[in-house]
Amino acid sequence: MPHPYSVVYRVSHQLGIRLVPANDTTPRGTPTFLWLDDTHVRQGARPGWINGQCLDISKNHVERVHQQVFGYGLEVDATTHEGPVVVKSDANGAHDGQVLLAPLPEMNPLFVYQRVVDNRPPEGGTDRVCDLRTCIFQGRPTFAYLKLREKSSRFSNTNDEVRLAQAADLFNALEMAQITAFCHAMGLDYGEIDVVRDHTSGRIYILDVNKTPLGPPNGLAAKFQQVALRLYRQHFTDMVVAFAQRRDAGI
Repeated sequence: MPHPYSVVYRVSHQLGIRLVPANDTTPRGTPTFLWLDDTHVRQGARPGWINGQCLDISKNHVERVHQQVFGYGLEVDATTHEGPVVVKSDANGAHDGQVLLAPLPEMNPLFVYQRVVDNRPPEGGTDRVCDLRTCIFQGRPTFAYLKLREKSSRFSNTNDEVRLAQAADLFNALEMAQITAFCHAMGLDYGEIDVVRDHTSGRIYILDVNKTPLGPPNGLAAKFQQVALRLYRQHFTDMVVAFAQRRDAGI
């Protein structure tokens, strides 16, 4: 079941929707989540469920799908690459990233090795980094949080400042289409993705997929938390209605 701190739990409660475990007696047409935060879902796909085909959110899989959709990625061979590299666990939710100086003597298969992105905030400056935490409903980007931290705390889960924006104000039409294609390839109907924009090239990179998000994120002012929850309620309602209609139609 969703944790009480999850956005799905909070929004469902506000909408008067009761969340219950799915079973063989669940009425047809009832919107159903595959609600597991496991990196790999061993139970197999659940066609017709929300996120029912999102079975692998490992960093390596995210990188592979990103390269297929965008035509570029961040992966490096840390034994031959020269310069700083990001090293982080392949598993979901580890928050153990660090920057090391390559070349390295060996690479651990349980970790991923990527080029460091200069993801400074839109207004510039070199002391902070900015993650674009983008909310996905029905497999499409909707709105996003700009999560700002000191560069020295790049991999922290504590934000210095969080801003709220519409996805269409952060990404151009091609990028919106690419993000949608990425979500489709991942099987991600609902969740949040971490996107960064490289200051030098202007390219965006999707670093992480979260299909059981908490939130809104720490650092977002109280008045904007209410705005974010209103957006969530609207997109969530549209999503569950659409999935109910699809299941009723046998799609």
